[in-house]
This record gives sequence, structure tokens and C-alpha cells, in this order.
Amino acid sequence: MMAMFDVDGHFSWANGHFLQSFDYRDADLTGQSYRLLCPADMVGSQDCYQFWQSLRQGQFQKAEWRLVAHNGRTVWIEGSFSPILDDRGQVAQILMIGTDVTERCRRDGEAHGKLAAIDQSQAVVEFDLQGHVLAANDIFLSLMGHDRQAAIGGHHSRFCSCDYVRSPAYARLWSDLVAGRFQRQRADGSPVWLQATYTPILDVDGAPYKVVKFARDITDQVQLEAEAAERLDRAERFRLIAEQRQSDMEAMLRDMEQIVDSITVIASQTNMLALNASIEAARAGPAGRGFGIVAAEVKKLAEDTRSATQSVREMLRR
Repeated sequence: MMAMFDVDGHFSWANGHFLQSFDYRDADLTGQSYRLLCPADMVGSQDCYQFWQSLRQGQFQKAEWRLVAHNGRTVWIEGSFSPILDDRGQVAQILMIGTDVTERCRRDGEAHGKLAAIDQSQAVVEFDLQGHVLAANDIFLSLMGHDRQAAIGGHHSRFCSCDYVRSPAYARLWSDLVAGRFQRQRADGSPVWLQATYTPILDVDGAPYKVVKFARDITDQVQLEAEAAERLDRAERFRLIAEQRQSDMEAMLRDMEQIVDSITVIASQTNMLALNASIEAARAGPAGRGFGIVAAEVKKLAEDTRSATQSVREMLRR
């Protein structure tokens, strides 16, 4: 897009691309001040005054401006402003040649907003390719218990346990840059668990030149998972103990049933012997009276034993 201004910033001409971008007709702009396209906070500002003052003095200017179209839409332009001199060497006009960069600025603003949201919600830290801290946000510093001065320039290993730093996995970390769960430790040595990703940042040639780590604190989650796992393990141990005790109880009941069966057999045999003894005592007449009394007592004892074993059997079957 192109436009021509006088030394006071009034439009003298604009091409079709310029008019289309700002939704104006040529007749609507001719003679109007550049301020017509400026947002309210720019009109009368010191920066705007200094910009046009430099142009009047013949100094070339290049800038990116946020302007307002006729329909109220924001338009960003990136342009160069070139003073044009008359025959006496005095600045007579200002030529602007520019590009509509609204879409690029919109994408940049959206990306900046996303980064700002991440910076406010997640721990973010930047490392060089050797693992030294280049920058860290407040969430990361608070989470790890370090102040900014102590953290910047320090090595990544200061955030890890000594065992992990000495492990082969840590030696592979900076070559692989794998993402996952990582246990780290605060400045006071207490553990902190992070869900993190390590992202290599590439330069214009596609070569990595630093690493950005995005992380969130999942220490409470990991502790809850550990507690839940411990409860499950404890419940499983109790279940196994209960099953063993049930098995032992069933074995004991089987043994008791066998004992009851044996006593029942003995009681039956004793009862039979008492019956035979009573018969023999009756045959013996008066001489066997004492023997008959003993036989009767033995028979009663056998019946009592059989009754008791029957009660025990019924109890075991419940």
C-alpha cells in the first residue's frame, strides 16, 4: 500500500490497496490529517509528535503502527516513511510505502496471550543446551524454593536428587529430551514431582539453541496415588491373611468332625458292651446284680457321650 502526505501529515493521495484496507474512498481521505486513522490513545501523543517532527527534518522513518479503519476495525501496518525534497532541498511531501500486517500481528498477539496464560498457570524454565538455566518464571522458582538470582546460571542437576544425577538415565536426558514424569527436589531437599515436557527451541537454520521446560506440580497427586497403592496393598495383605485363617478354620473343623466321628464309634461300641454285660448279669441272677449296676452306668455314660457328640456335630454343621 502507498500514500502521500504533506509536511503537516495531511493526505494528498492514497492508492487502491490503502483505501481498501482502511475502507475509505479517495475523496474521503484527501486533505484529511493522518490523525483520522489513529486510535484515541495515539492522537496527540509524544511519540506521534516526535515521529512527524523527524520526518519534517528530512529523517527517514520506519515503524509499525496500530491504526483504525473507517468501519472501526483495527489495522496494523508496517511501513517506511520517506521525506521527498523540493528543488530547494526542503521537505515537501512524505511518501509512505507499507504492508498490511494485521493478520500477523493478530497471530503474534494470540501466541503472546497463550504464552502469558502458560506463564501464569505452569512452571516454565529455559535451559541452554548444556543444561544451565537461562530464565525461569515465578511459579517455577516458588515451586523449587529458589530465588531468581540463585537459579539463573545454575545447572539443571541442582533440581534433581543425587541418585538420579548419577544414573545412566540422567546422562541420556540432554541427548534424548524425553517427556514424562520427573522427580525433582526443592532447595531444602524435599521431593517435588513434576509433569513436564522438555521442548527444544530451534533457530532460523533449524538447529536447537535452547530448551524450554513446561511443568506443573503433581506432588499431591503422586502422594495420593502412593497412599492409595499402600491402602490397596494393605487390603490385599489382610485378604490373604483372612483366606489363610479361613482355610485353617476349615481344616480344624474337619479334624474336629473326625474326632467326633471317632467318639461316636467308641460310644456305640461301649453301649453295645454295656448291653451285653446287662444280659450276662441277668443270666447270673443275684450274683450278677452288682455287675448289672455297673453295666447300667456304663450304658448311660455311652448314651450321654453319643448325645454330646451329636450336639457337637450339629454345631459344626451350622
